[in-house]
Amino acid sequence: YLPFQLKPFINIEPSVGVRGTLWRPDKKEFGPDDKKIYHRELYDTRLDLFSEIYRVFHTESKTMEAVKHTIRPRIIHDFIPDVDQDDLPNFDSLDRIANTNLLTYSLTNTLTSKTRKKGSFDISHRIDNTKATVIDSAADYSYNDFLRFELEQSYDINEAKEKDPDRPFSPISARLDLVPGRYIALEADALWSVYDTKFLSHNIITNIWDLRGDRLSLEYRYTRDSDEISLNPTQSLSADLRVKVTNSLSLSADYEYNFLDNTRVQTGIGMNYRARCWAFEGRITDRTGVDNSHNFDFEIKVNLFGLGEFGY
Repeated sequence: YLPFQLKPFINIEPSVGVRGTLWRPDKKEFGPDDKKIYHRELYDTRLDLFSEIYRVFHTESKTMEAVKHTIRPRIIHDFIPDVDQDDLPNFDSLDRIANTNLLTYSLTNTLTSKTRKKGSFDISHRIDNTKATVIDSAADYSYNDFLRFELEQSYDINEAKEKDPDRPFSPISARLDLVPGRYIALEADALWSVYDTKFLSHNIITNIWDLRGDRLSLEYRYTRDSDEISLNPTQSLSADLRVKVTNSLSLSADYEYNFLDNTRVQTGIGMNYRARCWAFEGRITDRTGVDNSHNFDFEIKVNLFGLGEFGY
């Protein structure tokens, strides 16, 4: 890595890496005429260019004193050369490293709030004749990225060089992280096809919690059948609820429904008891089979702190 900056706005991070892989197959399994050792050497390069511009907006709120809006454009080029690997062993995904010549560009927007902490006043005074200067410490404030929105797309240079290229532009990826309040958070992501001008997938998760430890999570997932992404078509809604009854006892429940088949995927309930030196967890899950049958899973765990965990 050799990061450097072209002042005042552009940051550049070039890097290069090398890797070597050795295989030694078992002659009893692959035959006595097999080579003793196979090897592969590869290098990769990466060029990362990004910039960051921002502006601070001061508010009149008593708690939130300012909001910082940051825009971060970024371009990344990844390259791995084309190496013949047909004669090499192929046991898992690490045994094949694809030729890569990829350009990825993204744009990220972030909103950061500056909020004064309640009951925190680390103030020093400097007396000069009859005048006093009040200095607020940075410890008096908290900073929170309450909104982050990112757009990203890739361009396959190798595919574009083909005689009959097949969609060198990847789907546009969008991601949103939003914390509109103290006890709620929202996560959403989507893929948009620039060729079909349709959403390939979109998902949203909402989390609600309180200071006691209770939590509710709702998730909706949608993925349509497409050759552009290697995901199975889905359309489902799931909920997960955790309630803290006492400091030691918590109860949980979850539910998932599949809209494509109009079937309930699973329903589960559980409990967790935590003592000073041990904990117990029990769970029952009712899963719907292919023939709409009920399949029950039972799980029991005991954790002895410092000794380990065992269960059934």
